[in-house]
Amino acid sequence: MMVMGTCPVSPLKLVRDFCEIVIESARAGLPSCVLSMAMAGGSSPVTLAGTLVTHNAEVLAGIVLGQLTERGSKQLYGSSTTAMDLRLMAASVGTPECALISAGAAQLARQYRLRMQTECDSEVLGLLMARFSGRLVRRAALTASVSDSCDSSST
Repeated sequence: MMVMGTCPVSPLKLVRDFCEIVIESARAGLPSCVLSMAMAGGSSPVTLAGTLVTHNAEVLAGIVLGQLTERGSKQLYGSSTTAMDLRLMAASVGTPECALISAGAAQLARQYRLRMQTECDSEVLGLLMARFSGRLVRRAALTASVSDSCDSSST
């Protein structure tokens, strides 16, 4: 099955190319993955909670656009959101922050009953569970690694 993936421009911009991909894939009956690529400290707030708010607004805007185009069209709740390494001025992938953001995005997708595609790193989730025994981290890690709607892949 072919899935059309597209990303809004963080923070909170639905540019023409993005909109055309979402609209045309909905009209053609192809699923699309609305994939936010916000970076905490770069193109979104530095806090993980603030970044998840930006991420969620971008993804939901794309999903709503697809639904307004063709009711019942298939969209995936996507996440490639991560934190920015301020020393290197680059995306930090495979870090605990990335895992927490992915786990939070998985919780949001589950809340909306949407399928999800994410850049989850299960090793980092396991390390988080071992290091922090808090219920929130265990639950977030379990959700992201076990959820049937989370397509996790190591990067």
